[in-house]
Amino acid sequence: MRAIGRIGAVLAGLGLLAGCAVTYPGPDLGSPVPTPTAATPTPTPPDTARPTGAAEEELVAEGRSPQVMDGELLGSLLARVETRSAYNGTRVFASWPQFDRSPVDAQISGYFTQAVSDFEATHPATGGASAELNLGWQLIGSSPEAVGVVSDGYLFDGADGRSTWRSFWFDPASGVVLGTDELLDHAAALAALREAAAAHPDVDLGRAGDDPLAAAPMIAFTSQGELIVGFDQCQVMACPHGRVTLTVPAAATAPLLTDEGRRVENSVVNPVPPDAGATTPTPTPTATSTPTRKPGGAAQKVDCDKAKCVALSFDDGPGPYTRTLLSHLADADVPATFFMLGQQVETYPKVARAVARAGH
Repeated sequence: MRAIGRIGAVLAGLGLLAGCAVTYPGPDLGSPVPTPTAATPTPTPPDTARPTGAAEEELVAEGRSPQVMDGELLGSLLARVETRSAYNGTRVFASWPQFDRSPVDAQISGYFTQAVSDFEATHPATGGASAELNLGWQLIGSSPEAVGVVSDGYLFDGADGRSTWRSFWFDPASGVVLGTDELLDHAAALAALREAAAAHPDVDLGRAGDDPLAAAPMIAFTSQGELIVGFDQCQVMACPHGRVTLTVPAAATAPLLTDEGRRVENSVVNPVPPDAGATTPTPTPTATSTPTRKPGGAAQKVDCDKAKCVALSFDDGPGPYTRTLLSHLADADVPATFFMLGQQVETYPKVARAVARAGH
């Protein structure tokens, strides 16, 4: 712990950056270290198993899968991560992103909460084998004109498991949700989908109904500009194959795209943060705008039994501003305690490691 004078100089700014809670230290200042674990559902979970919301580092399917991007690309666009969990007989863990854009948040939250409600209604708590639902999410497209996330789900009903997914695309500037028909010429894309399926005899699009494109829960692109149409496990192929994707070559994809579709495709081919290119006004320096260090040299260790000290703690991170916070803490040579949430660590794993490397 450093001198209180040095801490006071940064308290106001740090509180705004990371929800600072300033507390007087008790006799034990030990900081709990969360241990995130990756979710790997098993077909026969023991009664004491606890599901986690950790998403896979890649999306698994029969066929080409969308490339998973670093969630840090979202920056401040990601307002928060909502969670739902239960461990009474059945096991539920769901986490999903929110962006403070009403139509987008409503659609994403609606899907996740409905999935949880349906699961709990279908699988009431019993004394037998425990059912389990894990729903995470991944970033699959990022630019100032389009952002895409996909749910990554696994449902175990006590005997069999099933993997699901659902893509959500939107314009981060306007908050407009972009569905399949906003991205593609439906009739032409449906014909291209049927042509792609013809090369895979084990795929039966008829199992998805008369319009398999409309029934497909996942629309995405490869980094080469190929259209990916994804289906849930058991939807168009025998269940042991898991989730299934069909890919349309890039040359055949191009004429299928609307203007919005091209912007979505570009968010995958050339991903950048949604706020890329945004300018931040720079204040005009004044005679008093640059603080000067008071004489006295480097900060000295103090005895908190004799001097008044405070402990800085930051809760519910890491988040989009944590790196900035770490920079301020380093500049002031001030240590802090971080109480992290598992789903935030999953979203910002590099930032979580940076906190540990900084010695907090």
